[in-house]
Amino acid sequence: AVLTVNPLPAAITGTASVCESATTTFSNTVAGGTWLSSYEGIAMVGSTTGVVSGMDEGVTTIVYRLVSTGCSVTRSVSVNPLPTAISGTNPLCVGDTATWNITPGGGTWSAASATVSVNAATGFVSALTAGSSVISYSLPTGCRQTMVATVHALPAAITGTLLVCIGSTTTLTSTTAGQTWSSSNPSVATVGSASATTGLVSGISPGNTIISYSNDFGCNRTVVVTVTASPSDIEGDEAICIGGSTTLTNPLPGGTWTSGTSSATVNVSTGVVTGVALGVARITYRIGAA
Repeated sequence: AVLTVNPLPAAITGTASVCESATTTFSNTVAGGTWLSSYEGIAMVGSTTGVVSGMDEGVTTIVYRLVSTGCSVTRSVSVNPLPTAISGTNPLCVGDTATWNITPGGGTWSAASATVSVNAATGFVSALTAGSSVISYSLPTGCRQTMVATVHALPAAITGTLLVCIGSTTTLTSTTAGQTWSSSNPSVATVGSASATTGLVSGISPGNTIISYSNDFGCNRTVVVTVTASPSDIEGDEAICIGGSTTLTNPLPGGTWTSGTSSATVNVSTGVVTGVALGVARITYRIGAA
């Protein structure tokens, strides 16, 4: 009998590991073969392309068989698991921080842009500027998960007088228009929109309240407003000579002194009044925007 011994195909080349849901390509320099997987539950392979698709964690054998002779060569492929989905606070506001989580440990975190920074080992995310950035978590096998971090801008800072008397008002301002004002303690002070960029705070009772100016994404600027009782009567001498001085006082601290005429001057913080010219001077002691 005549027995023909046919040659094997060349060795299979290509990366011998792949992540779940990813692909790698095997190849052979001898044409005319077909590809198959010994267990498609772990990895499938395109019969004509050699493209291996990772299906589930494990190891399987990829076979390349010549159609004309039936001779074949094999190569093992390992399918590595993906990390779990990333979890954590998202979206964020500029200035926020959050720790994102994933399993298993031992991977590396990275951010694609400067919108956020992320600690490579811990997943601690800091929102730096408004925008978005892809954050990746990669295992040593190269398998990874990604999530897009979205960062929203804050309204502009709040300015204005932060001390107001009971029954009086003070106006706060942010240059960002059209956002929402709120008070953490409406029994101390209420706030309402006075214009596109201002909020009118009304003192109700003594204490402190946090006034917030928030956008639709929940990003806000805050200030603490103090509500105090109105000053009691001013105490001190009611007459001085030109060139002389006297000190006026009020039991309620934290206010400012002003003179309504040129007959006398008054130190804005100490209440020391100095006579300048003949006449009557109205001295006012003011708490906040009272």
